[in-house]
Amino acid sequence: MQERIEGPPLLVKVSDSRLDGNSAWFVKERVVELIREGHQWIALEISKVEFIDSKGLATFVSIAQLLDGNGALVISGARGSVISMLKLTRLDKVFRMFADEKQAIAALQSLRVKDPTQPKLGSGGET
Repeated sequence: MQERIEGPPLLVKVSDSRLDGNSAWFVKERVVELIREGHQWIALEISKVEFIDSKGLATFVSIAQLLDGNGALVISGARGSVISMLKLTRLDKVFRMFADEKQAIAALQSLRVKDPTQPKLGSGGET
């Protein structure tokens, strides 16, 4: 898994081809750690993920619950059976999903600017 700060949002790239009981805990624990370090605007890039199970889906929900409206989690790069699972579970209605990381980062930057509790971009208050 890789992390990269893109302005205020944080891009987290999942490098495993499976997000299941064996790998989901690692992704969840790392993202929870990043949130505790102060990252609230997170794009989870999952284009390499070919399979996701209930543990992987629960990871998304757990991260969103931890943010509790203080920031946002968006998903980018979902494809194939991963999109099918997100649609089947209706999580595609819960999470904003984007075709690629650039769109996800742009959306997070836009959301962050609209949030009155966050310093505006370019005001010197970026985190």
